[in-house]
Amino acid sequence: MSRKESFRVKFILIVTFFLILVSWTLCVYAENELDIDSHFSIVDEEGKSIFSTALTLSIGDVFIDEDNRSYEVMRLDEHTAYARFTGIVDLVPKESSLQKIFSYISAFWGRRSEQPIVIYHTHSDESYVPTSGIDSKYWGDVYQVGKMLKNELERQGYNVIHALENHNPHDGAAYERSRRTVAKYLKDNPIAFIDVHRDAVSREVYSTVVNNQPVTKIALIIGRQNQNKESNMQFAKSLKNETDTNHPGLIKGILLANGNYNQDVGPRMILLEVGAHTNTLEEAERAATFFSSIIPSVVYGTTSTGQRGIKREGSNAARTALWVIVLGVIGVGFYIAINSGGLKGLISKDMTSSLGAWFRRRKKNSNEKEK
Repeated sequence: MSRKESFRVKFILIVTFFLILVSWTLCVYAENELDIDSHFSIVDEEGKSIFSTALTLSIGDVFIDEDNRSYEVMRLDEHTAYARFTGIVDLVPKESSLQKIFSYISAFWGRRSEQPIVIYHTHSDESYVPTSGIDSKYWGDVYQVGKMLKNELERQGYNVIHALENHNPHDGAAYERSRRTVAKYLKDNPIAFIDVHRDAVSREVYSTVVNNQPVTKIALIIGRQNQNKESNMQFAKSLKNETDTNHPGLIKGILLANGNYNQDVGPRMILLEVGAHTNTLEEAERAATFFSSIIPSVVYGTTSTGQRGIKREGSNAARTALWVIVLGVIGVGFYIAINSGGLKGLISKDMTSSLGAWFRRRKKNSNEKEK
């Protein structure tokens, strides 16, 4: 074999290896991609439609609807996902009285409120047709939705990072690129990551009215392939529970889907589908405004109005005042107990006798040593 032929063979082998490597990479990092030309419909055992999405669904995916009814996908037939009803989901575990007290104290102390929330966009091109005339552009409309979330949270006094990195093209490796963005902002010790998207289904799937204003519904997406699945799922449930209380009808549901979505990085990672390409940007921005009002109560443990847990001037004085109040209450309690004889009821006779015997032994040993 001549040198020229040998070079040609080596070149073909290198190109072939490179193509195989690229194909493998796209397969590995492919998530449940949105398909603008088709969508999946989840139907129950009676054939009633529960949810429609352009995300590719898989057997084992779970959807929790607006009324907290849970359905598991059991069979797929082209673009129809047949699901069985598995029960009503309790969104928020019941807390004991002690847990509530500790939660309140933690919220009052507000240390976590110093940690930022990171908002980013894996599918940077996603847009709203009625507003932009196209469903995809290099800097998509979803950046405006993310900006609205950021502005509203900052208005409430919270620290927000809106990552403006672009992760185009909209392909199977987009999540690999956005993963680098997530890694970049981990150094800021964020308390949560919110990946803002939009779906690709007919308008009526997400259209609704909240507080007499037309808005898009929001679907919460959690990936099944990550070790933080349980904590991220509880995060989504808490967000839905708080939203249902304050803005009923805003959350379309929670989809536990086949994928990772970079949610293995932390316990508070969420993907939002804010409407679909058939909704308007204005409707999506209104949805973001309503949703922003409930985020602090879940992320930071504050009230829905965002009044507790925010670090402001004078917070140290407030904490000092709390300690003074607590110590004062304890002191008054002991004073009342002693003067009313109530303290005797707190100490049993056996305990009193044991303490007395211990003190007598101590005194006797001390006297013997002095002699």
